[in-house]
Amino acid sequence: MMTKQMLVTGAVLGLVLLGTAGCEVDRGPRPELGTVPPPSGGETVAPAAADEDEYMYEDVAPVRIEDEAPAAGGSTYTVRQDDTLWSIAVREYGDGQRWQDIRDANPNVDANNLPVGTELTLPE
Repeated sequence: MMTKQMLVTGAVLGLVLLGTAGCEVDRGPRPELGTVPPPSGGETVAPAAADEDEYMYEDVAPVRIEDEAPAAGGSTYTVRQDDTLWSIAVREYGDGQRWQDIRDANPNVDANNLPVGTELTLPE
């Protein structure tokens, strides 16, 4: 025996299913990632040149990995905001897997809690 609630639920579900039937629309092939279709007028628009001195967040100093020299033997590194041993290893060595070398060279440092300003020894 069906209850009133079951009938109402079935009716609502039926309406939802009917409302979504045939909603899939074929819009043709998708453009490749990174491409932008031309505006509707046929005119072509050149992409805006990126100003490398312009950053989305003005209060955050940019970090340009390529501007920094790789670590030399026995050098030190001062921890910055949001640094992790992985990000430091990528920045200094170009290999995130080297985070363990940094951890081993700094046994008194908690890898899960790197306070800003902490001096780390960077092994060769």
